[in-house]
Amino acid sequence: MPGAFRKISDASILLLIFFLAKSALSIAVRSSTAKFFGAGDESDAYFAAFTVPQQISDFFIGGILFLVIIPVFLKRKAETDEETALKDVAGLLNLAATALLAVTALYFIFIPEIISFVFPGFKGAKLELAISLSRLFSPALILMGLSVVYISFYHAYREFLVPSLASLLFPLASLFSLWALPPEWGIDRLVYGNLAGCLAGLAIMVALIQKRVRWQWNWNFRNPLVVQSLILAWPVLINGTVSKVIPFVQK
Repeated sequence: MPGAFRKISDASILLLIFFLAKSALSIAVRSSTAKFFGAGDESDAYFAAFTVPQQISDFFIGGILFLVIIPVFLKRKAETDEETALKDVAGLLNLAATALLAVTALYFIFIPEIISFVFPGFKGAKLELAISLSRLFSPALILMGLSVVYISFYHAYREFLVPSLASLLFPLASLFSLWALPPEWGIDRLVYGNLAGCLAGLAIMVALIQKRVRWQWNWNFRNPLVVQSLILAWPVLINGTVSKVIPFVQK
């Protein structure tokens, strides 16, 4: 038991270090963004372009998938065996990727309407820049969504270090893009850094869990794991929607 507690303590300390490092890097990104672009239209347009995908990812993807995948996967594995559960997981991965691709495509098409609705104060050149940056940043939706899916699997296996390490790549790539890419690229270079960080973090998580969770050619969306996930997702979706819509309407 003392050895087990020591391992838990060491892991907790390491996770705390990762958390503090990410917080420090995030502060550095914000400071660097302020240094290069100040508090003008470029910064406002960038944060608008970043906010919408992040909110969609955190609410619809993070709030639903993260809360649903772990218990459903563990239950399916206990009922059958790990090989059967992982085969069913492949169906869930394919469904998630297809849904995320559809959401990303719809978001890309309706970006002008979404930005105008969410940020009604944006007009003229500022609005056009926010729309342009939003289109450039739109692939982050599918990257963030799949990252949440894989983080769920890591947590199901009680492995937390790899996701923590992967999360550091987003601010690191963002910092690199601000200081290393040509200044004439403007604030677009920060979006490139964001996308590179998302892609790198996802790639690391996918590569390091391949021995356990493999992406297989399984399009059976009626397997028990997918069905149970969809059933459990609806209450979470409704509850989350109500909790988000009411404050928005009140404002």
